[in-house]
Amino acid sequence: MIVSLQASRRHSSKIFAVMLVMIITGMSVWLSLRPASYVNDVLCLHEVTLGLLGHQTATGTLPAGVDSHSIDGAVVRHSWRAAILNRFAEPDCVYDFDCEWSSDRNARARLCAAMIYAGIYVSTSPHDHERSTTNVIALSGDDTALSVGGRLGGHEDSLPADIIVVVSGSNLPIQPLEPADPNIADLAKWRGTMGEYLGIENAFAVLFGDGTIWVLSQQTPASVFVRFGTVEGAKAYDREVILRPWLIREMRGPLPSARN
Repeated sequence: MIVSLQASRRHSSKIFAVMLVMIITGMSVWLSLRPASYVNDVLCLHEVTLGLLGHQTATGTLPAGVDSHSIDGAVVRHSWRAAILNRFAEPDCVYDFDCEWSSDRNARARLCAAMIYAGIYVSTSPHDHERSTTNVIALSGDDTALSVGGRLGGHEDSLPADIIVVVSGSNLPIQPLEPADPNIADLAKWRGTMGEYLGIENAFAVLFGDGTIWVLSQQTPASVFVRFGTVEGAKAYDREVILRPWLIREMRGPLPSARN
């Protein structure tokens, strides 16, 4: 009886050990097959690049980072994200440029923007999108990509190949249509990492002027990153030499890269 009980316990231990190995192996396989944290950032950049190209084709240049004009004596400001929203949104998601982005008249546009720029496709609350933050930003300020009226690669008046046009990361600290992108002058004063500056814990993706997309580590020093935020800096520095140490992955965007 005792021998039988001991044999049963040994058998149970073996079964438990096998099950434990299977669980650990299964978790390892699952982890290896999980999409990298930056996949959504890259997909978002692809969509945004198509929107930028649509605007460029229609108007001849990329959109201004912030468009300001006066209506009835009041200054109304619109983000570049609003300028390209109509390039890929549904017909009933048209943005109204005659009122503020936060106006009730742009409520539907804010929902569309949350879907495109923040990845909110199913809301548990009708107002979830009103609390969403964007996954895509550009640098604002003098000599930045969206302040000089340039174009993406392949044209005489193209932006420098190494200038950073758009940045994509999870839950960046502004709302999808809010005209409040980070200023290059403020970034130049930051002494920490880009992860700390953007408030993110994972890698992030950037679109360069030649159409190339790089996924960069969140540990990328802001002092290095900022060199490629202006036309002057992008002409003076080579990303292959200075920025590559923090490169995680390189890929082509929707338009052919000038370097390929």
